[in-house]
Amino acid sequence: MPSVPKFDRCSLVRILVLSLTALACVKEPSTSAAGQSQVESADTAADHLTLQGIERRAQAVYAAVAPAIGRIEYAQPENSEVRYGSGGGVIVTADGYVITTGNATRALFGDTLVIHLPDGRRVKAAGLGWSTEWNIGLVKIAESGTWPHVELARAAKGAAGQLCVALGYPYRWQSGGLRYDSMPNLSLGSVTQSSSTWFTSSCRANDHGSGLFNLDGQLLGLTSGITPGKDTLHTQADVIRSHLPGLIAGKNLDRDRLVPAATESTQSSVSDRSQPQQTEDDGTAAAGIARAKQASIRFRAVGSDSRGLSGVIVTPDGHVVTCGHHRRLPGERVEIFLPDGRDVAGVVLGTNFVSDVGVLKITDQGPWPYAEMGDSTILKPGSSCVVMGYPVEHLGRQPLVRETTTIEPEGDAWSTLLWTSKYDQRPGNSGGGIFDREGRVVGVVKGGTVRVGQEQMFHVRIEVLRKQWEALSVGTPVEVQQADPLAESVAVFDRLGKDSQPAVLEVLRDNSPCAIGTIISSDGKVITKASELFGEISCRLADGRVLAAKVENVSSEHDLAILKIDATNLSTIAWSASLDTSVGSLVAAILPGKAPSYGVVSIAARSIPADAGSLGVELRDSDRGLVVERAPQRGGLPLRQGDIILELAGRPTPNLNAYRELIAPSAGAAIAVPGDPIRVSVRRSDESLQLHFQLPSRSGESQRSSSFQSVFDIQVPLKPNLCGGPIIDTSGRAVGISIAAREQGRTHVVPAMIVRGLMN
Repeated sequence: MPSVPKFDRCSLVRILVLSLTALACVKEPSTSAAGQSQVESADTAADHLTLQGIERRAQAVYAAVAPAIGRIEYAQPENSEVRYGSGGGVIVTADGYVITTGNATRALFGDTLVIHLPDGRRVKAAGLGWSTEWNIGLVKIAESGTWPHVELARAAKGAAGQLCVALGYPYRWQSGGLRYDSMPNLSLGSVTQSSSTWFTSSCRANDHGSGLFNLDGQLLGLTSGITPGKDTLHTQADVIRSHLPGLIAGKNLDRDRLVPAATESTQSSVSDRSQPQQTEDDGTAAAGIARAKQASIRFRAVGSDSRGLSGVIVTPDGHVVTCGHHRRLPGERVEIFLPDGRDVAGVVLGTNFVSDVGVLKITDQGPWPYAEMGDSTILKPGSSCVVMGYPVEHLGRQPLVRETTTIEPEGDAWSTLLWTSKYDQRPGNSGGGIFDREGRVVGVVKGGTVRVGQEQMFHVRIEVLRKQWEALSVGTPVEVQQADPLAESVAVFDRLGKDSQPAVLEVLRDNSPCAIGTIISSDGKVITKASELFGEISCRLADGRVLAAKVENVSSEHDLAILKIDATNLSTIAWSASLDTSVGSLVAAILPGKAPSYGVVSIAARSIPADAGSLGVELRDSDRGLVVERAPQRGGLPLRQGDIILELAGRPTPNLNAYRELIAPSAGAAIAVPGDPIRVSVRRSDESLQLHFQLPSRSGESQRSSSFQSVFDIQVPLKPNLCGGPIIDTSGRAVGISIAAREQGRTHVVPAMIVRGLMN
């Protein structure tokens, strides 16, 4: 990029942050709940589904509920200085009970917990009861006080087609670690599927423990699972409420619900159970394993060409137990393939996505070979088990059989998970059976995830299926959303986008698209993302013309640049006069030649600190200078092994210390941040080279996605090369410029107030 003048720092770069009056919407309790989202609305019922009605209600829910959404942080007792994030939680009582996920509460029991509140307070807390079966847990704020909260007693059921918002704390990668915003993030969507115990939504709830609310501010449920590219999973609030007494009592609800009383009374301590259970093999074990093999099946949806997943027939009339992450709903037809060569018809009876279990039924006439359901609670560590299933590359009709042993993970409380030693787990094996020595089913393969650094794999205990058998085996239908209630938003933004598109163009670097540009004057001035501007820059207009572009000004603190092209009578974008864009506002990204991508403002404007930079290669000091010890084979970096790094942006780098003080200084600003273009002088053999490239950053994001003075976020997923364009509101006016695509479908936006100041 040629040397260009920088904008003078303007006083108007300070964007208004979320108004403190929003916190005042959460009343301190008297006899009623503090922070209960009582969304005052004079809207008529008909107005609730208009674009403006949805927007007003989403904004009101955020203002009322956000103060009751906390972020939970913990430290291991042996090292209280090392802290970890564990997702969010919803305060549900004035005296500080916080609903969060069961997996987090179980893992954090006995650790030092800290809850970060949106008003800036950091309060100590302790873990109480939990259930991994329903992935819910309870934490209690240990400090005295009256806390903002959402009243669980007023919780409502998530019904298919219902509009909803999720509030939580998605992580943000920075400098090699996790960073969080001080205020919760909002996502708008609708309930897409609903059962009596769980439901899914189109909300991009980016952390476990997010609260999901209807547009009246009532708690519908808790985020239980996040699957990239698919709907978000939630536990219904009714389930939370029904188990609240046990959670308050600090119970391990998994043990309370799943371990028979007789077994519980005879179980000894972990140390007493250190020896594996031994049984004398009189031939019954071999016979049991043979029966288990004949009962192990593969299934797939009717009409699918996939290899499918695995399951086990457990009754002579054809009930099949399997995992829940096949994501099939009750009533859906499946094909079932038996080891004896028969292909039979089946149907899904029940699926619990939260517990990850399901039941199918063979609809052809039986009887069928089956394996009995056993008892995982009596197994001791080291007990021999057999895993059977059908990995996708396994083409035979007989299941693949692998041996394993049960283990008791160190420090892990008893839960719905049955842990075993590592075995060769591959896709397609999910839903297959874990069998004891006699061929009885004691668990269902959950997916075979291996704990980091440990040779351990987990499965769902068969007791979960036993406990939920009545609900899973009756075939109760799941409500499914028939039409998107936000369809009107799409239609409105489609119309608004057609008016704005002539003011949007493609920015090309060396003839390849690198960003979007927004026309800000009819005589050819364009504002766009600055860090993408190196090499030969040109612009492709809506009418197809490609014109050379010259960089006139750059604002590094906002990563914005103004280009000039030789054109006149161009359409320009209309700007919003608002000084602030409230969380919950509906917006859309305008893209050249494409339909607008719409979403919602998810978090108010704030600064984003710079990530630590790196050349993306391994360096070492040598008698020749700073040498590239190792360079990645992929990634497109022009540096090569053996290169001597002489200068960064004209600054000498004689050794590692000098390099580090430029790229990641101990104090002050770095010479560049990840994503910034940088010129690197190197000596390669006897040749001196000037290399110009962007500092590497995280894949899947814009190259530069940090070090912004003020940006707000929108829940609109954009590709990295589609930033630099206008974000419009429901009036069709631009409220900002998209500046960086981030992980989890979020996009940073420079507010219109700043952009307009830079244009003057």
